[in-house]
Amino acid sequence: MKDLPEVSIVFESPVQKTGVYRYSRSLVNGLQSVGITVHEFPVKFFQPVIFGKPVGGWVTQQFSAYRKKVIGSIVHATSPHVMARRTNVVTIHDLIRHKFPRLYPTLPFDSLYGERVIRRALKTQRVIAVSNHVKSDIVDIFGIDPERVDVVYFNIDSRLYYRSQNNPYPADDKIHLVLLTDFNPRKRLNKILPELAASSEMDLYIIGRTDIWPKQVSYAEQFTKNNKNIHILGYLEFNLLRDYVSASDLFIFHSIDEGIGMPPVEAMACGTNTLVNDIPVFREFLKDNSFYFNEEESLIDAVNKAMKVRHSPESLVKFAGDYSLENTVKQLLESYGKIDKRFLQ
Repeated sequence: MKDLPEVSIVFESPVQKTGVYRYSRSLVNGLQSVGITVHEFPVKFFQPVIFGKPVGGWVTQQFSAYRKKVIGSIVHATSPHVMARRTNVVTIHDLIRHKFPRLYPTLPFDSLYGERVIRRALKTQRVIAVSNHVKSDIVDIFGIDPERVDVVYFNIDSRLYYRSQNNPYPADDKIHLVLLTDFNPRKRLNKILPELAASSEMDLYIIGRTDIWPKQVSYAEQFTKNNKNIHILGYLEFNLLRDYVSASDLFIFHSIDEGIGMPPVEAMACGTNTLVNDIPVFREFLKDNSFYFNEEESLIDAVNKAMKVRHSPESLVKFAGDYSLENTVKQLLESYGKIDKRFLQ
């Protein structure tokens, strides 16, 4: 593409990289792949933990982002908390804290500030939702005109997510289950751990950062002390993480709600079968390629059912390939084009 305007991407840049960070990097890479000049503005931030809860991080993000000297026709903040001056596009990843306030009790100031940040983001020219599920939440909760909200799906980076031939699990003839989590309360460890700890035939390996939700981490650690089949591996470098996901018998993902729910799709890109709870966003993204269970169903029974009829790794990899960078860029440019028609050429 020639003579396209420039784009600024403003994004959070934590020490341990998150899904939002990877989303931001994919947008930068995708836009550059079609010849668009992208200016990157990573935002460092500090998030203290008070009474076992992360608070105040949004404030430091907003302060840091506002000082950025952005340029270009499009200034895209990849989350509401990093809006710089002249931001005219913002991505909303989920509204879980608004839908489940009792799940995330926090200090009054932090709660009010979070509400202000979201409402400010919804005043930008274009709002990007990462799924139709999130778009519906935005429209239903805040009453925003649906015509101002564009859905741009995330994508799988095939350079990172592919089937590894390395098997890090012990040769013990057990069913090896893997769970990726940051120990967020919505991930429902209080259902997963008690049920799976009772099984002598299944081992659960938990991968993810342990520095955000200390109470949930402490809760999980009690199971590792009392049950030899529960293992907390913590944060892993990507090559080793890919090995664990690729070699697992099932990827478990149980969450009250998600904005996009891409970890199961990423597991599929590694050829791994997934077992998730039956919520709308998973149905939107995974369709019939995952196994589902409901809240009343025994998780052990659901694992055993899935193990009998697993999908082939090849079919899962092919399905995950539909979430391509090319499709993301196409949807993104269509959204930008509603502000500057030069992106539609």
